[in-house]
Amino acid sequence: MLQQPLEIPEPDHYEPKEVYAFFGLAAYWAQVLEQGVVNLIVGLRVAGETVLTPKHVLDAYADEDRKTLGQLLNSLRSETTVSIDVEECLKRALQLRNHLTHQFFVEHDEAFLSDVGRRRMIDELRSITASFRDADKLVDPLWLGVWKRHGITQQLIERELESLQNRIESDRS
Repeated sequence: MLQQPLEIPEPDHYEPKEVYAFFGLAAYWAQVLEQGVVNLIVGLRVAGETVLTPKHVLDAYADEDRKTLGQLLNSLRSETTVSIDVEECLKRALQLRNHLTHQFFVEHDEAFLSDVGRRRMIDELRSITASFRDADKLVDPLWLGVWKRHGITQQLIERELESLQNRIESDRS
């Protein structure tokens, strides 16, 4: 929905640095998903406020940004109920995120030593990445819907991103 690379690239080769690159892509999408969950929680928390100040919103983000994905999902459950499909997808994303962060390289220590093993690792990382990306596709409309009630639309966000990108590009020249 928002501007992110949706295609998961094919590997160029099966060198160790390619495994690291795909691990990084999976970690990127895990963080994108986490931020979507944070956006949803904060939007829900401030929804009942009659006067919404930037400080209130920034404080709410600071509180949520400190949490792990598991803690975020518990916070989300305390704020709202999501569909069973979304809940299951988020539970699976949490399992994959924990596996990626805590066990992936340990589990594949021998596989890392060969092209065939690294190919399997990259295939798994591409699958994990797709799972995070798919979960994010389910969360984006939820948080965008909540924030739309505050006047923060997808179009406004995209204009701000474009403005930011233009400023960055002009700073480079």
